[in-house]
Amino acid sequence: MSSRASRHSVSTTSSNASRASVSIWDAIGSTPQTTPFSSPASSLTRPSSHDSTGTGALLFSRPVIVSFSKGTSLFRIPLSRIDVCKDAAGGIRKINMSSDSSMRENVFTLNFPNSRMPIPHLEQPYSARSSSAYRISFLEEQTLQSGGSLFQGKPSFAFDRWEDCLRLQETILGQQVVFVGGMAEAKSKRGEECISQNLRILHSNSSGGKATMIFFTNSQRREQRRYVSVPLSAVSKIETSRRSITMKLSGDTELLADMRSLTVQFLEDDDRERFLGIVRN
Repeated sequence: MSSRASRHSVSTTSSNASRASVSIWDAIGSTPQTTPFSSPASSLTRPSSHDSTGTGALLFSRPVIVSFSKGTSLFRIPLSRIDVCKDAAGGIRKINMSSDSSMRENVFTLNFPNSRMPIPHLEQPYSARSSSAYRISFLEEQTLQSGGSLFQGKPSFAFDRWEDCLRLQETILGQQVVFVGGMAEAKSKRGEECISQNLRILHSNSSGGKATMIFFTNSQRREQRRYVSVPLSAVSKIETSRRSITMKLSGDTELLADMRSLTVQFLEDDDRERFLGIVRN
C-alpha cells in the first residue's frame, strides 16, 4: 500500500453513483494534512482544557469521524481536534473542528446561534459490550462553515472509544455524566415516553450541584418528542420488579405533575444495578 493510501483520508459518497468522488476539501478547504497519532491509554492526548475565552479544547490520538450531507454527497472527515467555544454565561456558541491538531488549517465550524443549550444525542442505546462506533449528533440542523462557505447540516460524530464520546458530551453540557444506560422502554402516567433510548444522569460541576436524569421522549406524540429532565431529588419512592424500576415523582413543575411516576426497563442488568446504586444514595 502506498504511503498516500495509508493516511487518514477524507471520504465522500454520492447518492448518484455515476458521479465522480469529490473531496470535501476540494469544495470547502485545502488538502488535509496528516497528523501522527500516538497510542496512549486513552485516545485523548490531552484532557479537556479551558482558556480565558471559555474554549474547551479536546485532542484525539485516534481520529473522530464527523459525517454530514451537503447536496447529494455524504462527507466523512477525520478530526484530531475539537474546540467547544462558550460565552461567559456558559452557553455554547460554536464548535471548531479540524484534522490539524494545531487548528492552523482545515478548520470548519458548527455554529449554534440560539441561546438554548444543545444536547448531544446518542444515536443508539449505550452498551459497554458494543463493538460498533459510538455516535452522537444534534436533533436540529445547524449551520456549518468552512472559510466563506455556509450550509445547513446535521453532523454526526463517531468515536472508537467511549471515553472520547463521553468527554465531548461533558464538555458541551458543562456537567459530569455519571451514568448512561440503554433503555428498552420508559413509561409514565402520561403513557409511553420512549423506546430504545438512553437514560443519562448529569451532575452539575458547580458547588452544591444537583443531579438530573435526562432522556429523549420519542413517543408517538410528536409535540412531546424532546429531551426532558427530571431532578433526582424529585424521586420520592423506588419500586423494583424483576425487569423494571418504577420511581414515584413529586414536585411542583408541570412535567412532574403530568408524569407522576417513571418506569424504566434497562437493556442490561448491570446498568439496572448501577442506576439503583445511584438513585438510592
